[in-house]
Amino acid sequence: MRKLLPAQRLAPAIRWFSFRSRRGALPALLAGMLLSLAASVQAQTLNGLDSAAPAELTGAIAAMDEAASRQDVEQVMALIDEDFMHADGLTRDRLQQALEGLWERYDELTYTTTLDSWQQSEDGIVAETTTEIAGLQRTDVRDFQLLATVTSRQTYRNGLLVQQETLTEDNRLSSGTNPPDLQVQAPDSVPTTRNFAFDVIVPEPLGDRQLLGTAMEEPITPDTYLSSPRPRLELLNAGGLFKTGRAPALSDSRWISGIIIREDGMTTVTRRIRFTQ
Repeated sequence: MRKLLPAQRLAPAIRWFSFRSRRGALPALLAGMLLSLAASVQAQTLNGLDSAAPAELTGAIAAMDEAASRQDVEQVMALIDEDFMHADGLTRDRLQQALEGLWERYDELTYTTTLDSWQQSEDGIVAETTTEIAGLQRTDVRDFQLLATVTSRQTYRNGLLVQQETLTEDNRLSSGTNPPDLQVQAPDSVPTTRNFAFDVIVPEPLGDRQLLGTAMEEPITPDTYLSSPRPRLELLNAGGLFKTGRAPALSDSRWISGIIIREDGMTTVTRRIRFTQ
């Protein structure tokens, strides 16, 4: 049998990856941010905090969970204040637009949320939660599996969600018969102007297989929540991506992603990194 050249062996993976890019799918981390709005009150078991939390908080979360489980956009938005603001710049209208796009693309979404802490403040009830998300997106070419972990801080007032800030995100999107199992070494926060390492490692032996991949850094804005740039892939000479970045001079948050493609599958990992002074 004629031995395939690297480009020929990877051609099917490149075709379905390019198809996905043209569809302009929502980033995996958008799923995390939106699903953290719909925290499952039944899953709030950490340190018994759910039993001590005020009924206003648990009631708002339970109502959000029920509406989100039905993918009832109108009811979800009824639980969000008209002046809602997200720390990333998302307004209420932009949030609704993104939520509709998310549910259109993902056939199955399941999540488990723990209530990490809560406190009463002058602005309302401030709660911090951790959400574990699993999702399935079906396309004409491939199915995509989503796994994500998101921590966020939310403020509720009079039973409505009024503010939200995403604290950490760690997301993984995979497809194929045997997607690469990746190990990610990257910080959650970096002081401004400092260098930092972003390593995405394929731990299993490659043998004679070839890898394509790339690393991307994206600003976090309302526009980037709704669209993803098309990556420029390169042939990798080593078993993964090994990149060095430099933090900006001002405080900011950015998404850092690594994409690894093999002939039998693809995995994308994304982490939010906060740059602090």
